[in-house]
Amino acid sequence: MTAETFELLADSPFFEGFDRSYVTELAGHARMVAFEAGERVFAEGELATALFLLASGAVELSFGAQAGQNSPGVAVQTLTHAGHPIGWSAMLEPYAYRATATTLEATRLLALDRDLLERQAKARPRFGVALMRAILGVVGDRLRATRLRLVARRYDDVVVAILRGSSWRRTRCAVGRRMIAWPAAARTLRTHCDSPAKATR
Repeated sequence: MTAETFELLADSPFFEGFDRSYVTELAGHARMVAFEAGERVFAEGELATALFLLASGAVELSFGAQAGQNSPGVAVQTLTHAGHPIGWSAMLEPYAYRATATTLEATRLLALDRDLLERQAKARPRFGVALMRAILGVVGDRLRATRLRLVARRYDDVVVAILRGSSWRRTRCAVGRRMIAWPAAARTLRTHCDSPAKATR
């Protein structure tokens, strides 16, 4: 175990609240893995055998690039914060990665094998409970982020449609005035819809 490994685990928000003895034992079995820029850490659909923590560098998560394919897929998130968990699917059935992880620059990841975490959970039920809570927290954050992206994309599409044409203008402007959570987009719509020079009869 190195001091860097222990500090990375102890400072990671993922392991916040874990007993210090659990973190110490994990640090003794974790392994640091180095990647060059552009390397694939794992691919969507691959067997998930390890949970990773970002030590340094940057990792992009994308969907649509299956194992064995070279297509990059659709990027959905870029991770740059040390201690951020990557590959939580390793702890949930069917144990297949839900996304593709690709490094954007020279990157180091701390790998925690699923077998190690499962042994710890079976031997120490309190550790198992804390681990599942941490996993659920990550899943919840990911779902909220996905929902925000979908909502943002929907309203972006509405703005583009309005600015491109005047058909169904009143309906679209009514939608725009209800965009309370997206003030910038709402201002754009109000400027377009309320301008006397652009009013329709």
